[in-house]
Amino acid sequence: MLLMPIATAASLAARASRDSSLTGSASSSSGVNPAPGAWVPAAIEGAGELLPAALRRELEALRPWALSIWFAGVLILSLRFVGGLAAAGRMTRRGSRPAPAAWQDTLARLASRLSIAQPVRLLESSIVKVPTAIGAIRPVILFPATVFLGLPTRGLEALLAHELAHVRRHDYLVNLLQTVAETLLFYHPAVWWISARVRVEREQCCDDLAIAATGDARTYARALIRLEEMRGTAPALAVAAGGGNLWNRVVRLLTQSPETSESPSGWYAGAVILVMLAVLGAAARIGPSGDRGDRGEPGPAVSAGAPVPDAVIRPAPETPELSAPEEPSPEFPPQIAEIPVVEESPVPVADEEEETPEPETPKVRALTDDELAAFRTHGVTADYVRSIAALGYDRADPDDILALKIHGVTARDIAEMNGLFGKRPLEEHASFKIHGVDPDSVRRLSALGLGQLSPDDVLSMRIHGVDAAYVEKLRAAGYRDVSAEDAVSARIHGFSPEDAEGWRRLGFANVSLDDLVGARIHGATPDFASRVRSLGFADISLDDLVSFRIHGVSEDFLREMKSLGFAPPAFTADDAVAFRIHGVTPEFVRGIRSLGYAGASADDLAELRIHGITTAGIRAENARAGTRIPLDELLERHVCGKDER
Repeated sequence: MLLMPIATAASLAARASRDSSLTGSASSSSGVNPAPGAWVPAAIEGAGELLPAALRRELEALRPWALSIWFAGVLILSLRFVGGLAAAGRMTRRGSRPAPAAWQDTLARLASRLSIAQPVRLLESSIVKVPTAIGAIRPVILFPATVFLGLPTRGLEALLAHELAHVRRHDYLVNLLQTVAETLLFYHPAVWWISARVRVEREQCCDDLAIAATGDARTYARALIRLEEMRGTAPALAVAAGGGNLWNRVVRLLTQSPETSESPSGWYAGAVILVMLAVLGAAARIGPSGDRGDRGEPGPAVSAGAPVPDAVIRPAPETPELSAPEEPSPEFPPQIAEIPVVEESPVPVADEEEETPEPETPKVRALTDDELAAFRTHGVTADYVRSIAALGYDRADPDDILALKIHGVTARDIAEMNGLFGKRPLEEHASFKIHGVDPDSVRRLSALGLGQLSPDDVLSMRIHGVDAAYVEKLRAAGYRDVSAEDAVSARIHGFSPEDAEGWRRLGFANVSLDDLVGARIHGATPDFASRVRSLGFADISLDDLVSFRIHGVSEDFLREMKSLGFAPPAFTADDAVAFRIHGVTPEFVRGIRSLGYAGASADDLAELRIHGITTAGIRAENARAGTRIPLDELLERHVCGKDER
């Protein structure tokens, strides 16, 4: 579609050139000059004959307006395009840090499996809400901390493989080209329809690659369902795992197999599965704390806001049909091969007179051979399962048990953390262990007056390096009411308690922590404030220092302006910022003075630049007038439109 307008223009140009040469030859041979405007390209003339003459004249009159509307549309969409690029770039620089080393290793392993040779960075971001791939030359994958905390390991690997698939397919670059097409051909409905279809197919292609890399479609589908609750808004130019239509993608994942990919009954089966998920609250309203919805198998229906019970493997009676190890040991009996799986129909809302139905007895299924092998490899014993079940986790997914054992989570660890936060999902206890959150560290943080800490608070603080010592230093610097969110924000942006002490020594004792963190973000530090004060700005405010940094007012600029006579108190911080905004440079000041305007004030110089008056223009006007025109008169001419040039 991009090439067709170019090809059409080239074809018309070639035909016009050929027709013009033929017309010129005919005119030369007949000795008659064609009337101006009488020639019309044959292609356009032939097309115009299809329309009535009156309609052709009306369309011709509207042509300039149509061109203006097209230019306006392209301009607006171009601004969106540039804004999306800028937003995508900021996402990789702000609020991000390298992901844990274990996930870097997982990234390398999956990249090798997908035959990706170029280096890919994996960052943990506090900005994005879903895994997102950004960049064409130096690709970056952003994973939010909430995803690390809310999904099991295999689900995270599948999402990571999906983002690596975007990198392998160069989807970021393709998305840029799509945006260019949408910008230039925004008036064409077919462009938008095709572009939407391309994006849908792109997500399905990456889904296929993710399944090929991990070999587990069900786990990936469960991860996508959990991700729906965490969906956010990514820049339009980024490619995220949450893209596409979740319903269609999950149906496709659950039904597409060598046996059922072309079977309508398989599609309907997947639809029924998703209906059950939607009714039970697993697809649309999955709690961020990690309930049964993320496993893809329906749990008991609960009312809004009620906690969903977590689960642990329940040892079941031995049956002849169980698939167990050939030679079970006492530490790993065959009874562990059964787990309860609740299978329910959607529960209708009952009238007040109706009795609440009794809960169904959970049915059991056998563990797969892979799950049994994983339990054996990592030492999951029946005693370990019973110790966790005794804490109230009477149903669970094998992934949860396996993750707990791999990361060394004991029943005592779970009991102590539940005593601090209430009963938490099992995968959250694994996250506590992975990030080094223990009961002692939680108690130390709670004793510092940070308010009621949530599990997300302590995990975020641990991930970003906020410990009790850091908070104590902030409190010693005067910030005794700091919250967990404030401490994390300060740490992310590199603000240290030493910075707070430095600002206090400079007289900024009553400035809020948010203001000091904002100053740090823009590069306004106590050292910078000290250097600016040494140049005469003794009473400069924090806002002025931040404005200096934003607009590029450096110490060298202030020092050079001071050498030209622009120094405090006559030359204020606002004057310095105005000079930088309007382009009043030391060279411009010297040029104005060389023309005889030695007494030009800061306001005069800024006004000259605001109205686009240059030293060359002033020199030319003075030469025509034969005298040096006063600056106020020059400004009046430009402002009032009396310029005689």
